[in-house]
Amino acid sequence: APLSSAPDTTSPVSTTAITVTFLYRLSTPSLPNAVWLSFGPMWITEDSPRYEGLDGTSSLGIDFGVGSSLPLNDRFRANLAFDTFVYPFSPSIPTEAPTGGTQLDFRAMVGLSVHFGHDPEP
Repeated sequence: APLSSAPDTTSPVSTTAITVTFLYRLSTPSLPNAVWLSFGPMWITEDSPRYEGLDGTSSLGIDFGVGSSLPLNDRFRANLAFDTFVYPFSPSIPTEAPTGGTQLDFRAMVGLSVHFGHDPEP
């Protein structure tokens, strides 16, 4: 049976998430680092040979998080962010009732960004 309570570790699962994120800056522009909250809708799909023939492996959800950006010099900034994805995951055989429930995934990001454009006048 494609669905069971025992985890299937024979096939890897690939997860793709597309988000549209809105940022709300918490820190004032006079501070050197930026701190923000983020929130937005997301579309997520899970793909694996073990899900072949099942419905419910794609769904809409919510992405929310927090992040910070710290200037390293005039052009480069170090970025750190934490996100939470909340979405329903209920794979099912097309002729049967869905099983599953709400999925909660976490993501941590560390990055480097480059500032382009002119600097504001002092």
